[in-house]
Amino acid sequence: QAQPKRVLFLTHSAGFRHDSIPVARAMLAQAGSRVNVEVTASEDVQMLRREVLAGFDAVFFYTSGELPISAQQKQDLLDFVRSGKGFGGAHSATDTLYSWPEYGELI
Repeated sequence: QAQPKRVLFLTHSAGFRHDSIPVARAMLAQAGSRVNVEVTASEDVQMLRREVLAGFDAVFFYTSGELPISAQQKQDLLDFVRSGKGFGGAHSATDTLYSWPEYGELI
């Protein structure tokens, strides 16, 4: 059996906090298990660092507001995606990091 793909599911809320976060975490983990995808759900934005991202195949945002991440973390996320890794976001991810133009292009 192939190694599972690994997805970081980031659910940090720096703005409106959606009540659906626990359900989204559970549903994504359940769906992932059906297709050999391991989901790591976290609210810890410190995971957006090159050395941590190296252990994932994709990052998925269910976030809101201006996340407290550094310029280096922003660069690490962009480098991650530019290297061919995946990025996605749902719903509130479009209400995240609106003062960072590159994120707007990414999302």
